[in-house]
Amino acid sequence: MANARNTVRIIGGKWRGRKVTFGSFEDLRPTGDRGRETLFNWLDPFLPESHCLDLFAGSGCLAFEALSRGAASATMIDVRSAVVAHLNEQATTLTATPIILRADARNWLRRAQSATRRYDVIFLDPPFAANYLASILPAVCTITAPRGLIYIEHPQHGDTPLLPDGWIRVREAVSGAAHLALISRTDASS
Repeated sequence: MANARNTVRIIGGKWRGRKVTFGSFEDLRPTGDRGRETLFNWLDPFLPESHCLDLFAGSGCLAFEALSRGAASATMIDVRSAVVAHLNEQATTLTATPIILRADARNWLRRAQSATRRYDVIFLDPPFAANYLASILPAVCTITAPRGLIYIEHPQHGDTPLLPDGWIRVREAVSGAAHLALISRTDASS
C-alpha cells in the first residue's frame, strides 16, 4: 500500500495538482518534481497529440504527466504485476486511458523493433542499479518517430551512456542525484 511518501503530484495540464500514488519497491524511484518540471518545459511544444512510451513505468508519473498535458496516447511498460495493477488503479482514478502492459522492457523492445508503431516521445528511466541504458538505447532509437525525442535519466555520478550514431543531446540538466537528457536524431531539425 502506498503511504504519503509514495505520492507524486502532476505538475501541469488537466490533472494539475492531482496526486499519483505508487507502491513501495526498492528500485522504484519516480522522477522528482523539479526534474519533471524541467523535462516537461522542454517537451511542452512536442506533447500535444504525441504518442508516448514510458518503458520502465514504475510510478507512471511521466506518462500520466504527458497525458495530462495533451499527449494523444501513452503506453506504459513494467515487468512487475503489482506495479501494473497499481498503474491501472491510478489510470481509473484519473480517468486516463493509457495502454498498460506487463512485460520485461528488453523483451518487449525486441518485439517492438519489428512492428511499424513509432513513438514521438519515449521516457527511458530504468532502475539506476540495473545498468540497462547502454544495452537498450540502440533498440529504443529504432522505435522512435523520425522527429521523435527520447528522455534519458541516469545517475548523476554514473557513466553517461554513449549515443548511437546519428543521435545528439539537445537538452541536459541535473536534478538531485539524477542526470536528465533529451536526445534526438541529428537530422530531426531538417
